[in-house]
Amino acid sequence: MVAVLGIVLGWGCIACDCARAETSAVVPALERRDGLFEHNPAEAGRLLLVELNCVACHAGMPAGMEGFGQRREGPDLSDVAGRVRLDYLRAMIADPQHAKPGTPMPRVPLGDDGQRQQQVDAIVHFLASGGGAPPVDQMPDRQAAERGRRLFTEVGCAACHDRPGIAPAQRLATSFPLGNLGAKYSVPTLARFLHDPLAVRHSGRMPSLKLSEQESRDLANALVAGLELPPNLDYRAYQGRWDKLP
Repeated sequence: MVAVLGIVLGWGCIACDCARAETSAVVPALERRDGLFEHNPAEAGRLLLVELNCVACHAGMPAGMEGFGQRREGPDLSDVAGRVRLDYLRAMIADPQHAKPGTPMPRVPLGDDGQRQQQVDAIVHFLASGGGAPPVDQMPDRQAAERGRRLFTEVGCAACHDRPGIAPAQRLATSFPLGNLGAKYSVPTLARFLHDPLAVRHSGRMPSLKLSEQESRDLANALVAGLELPPNLDYRAYQGRWDKLP
């Protein structure tokens, strides 16, 4: 445990290797202020210092930055293994931009490919040791997903996120990509996050939409299913373990 903890604290999980990133971080707050770079580059730079959390690696704030915005904190990882699938967690640590294009999380330099996989596995095992039962799969409910599809627009999700499945060329620069939520969450764990996002993301870029528990489940069903379900689809789900299919 001590050796693994040393890996996490030693690298800080915040050092950057931007040259290997497939895409750059998406900062909707900057894109929404059209022309800010051209008309007020200093203000644009201050906004980026906060949104990309440069002060996580660099001590102190530049002159004039005192009190400028809320420092952006990363998600609470104390029970991450109970919220996020371990395969997704492994992929996110190994290559954040590949797992979730647009994320501000940088790629941690962990040596060559062989060393990197070993170090990533060690970090994942350390995070998993923090407790929390792994997410339990649950087949999306079609009726709940249909309600969630409507909620996506009605409660304001579309103000910050493009609908899942939209081609990259059609995505708005002012929208933050959702990524493959089915690869990250199960329906119950995504519903729990949607019901109270500030519980694990204290900086509040994802606000609470004051959803009821039922609305959170409906929206989670829609998002895990990719928002749109194939037409005329009927299925039954059987939970259990068998040596042979019944």
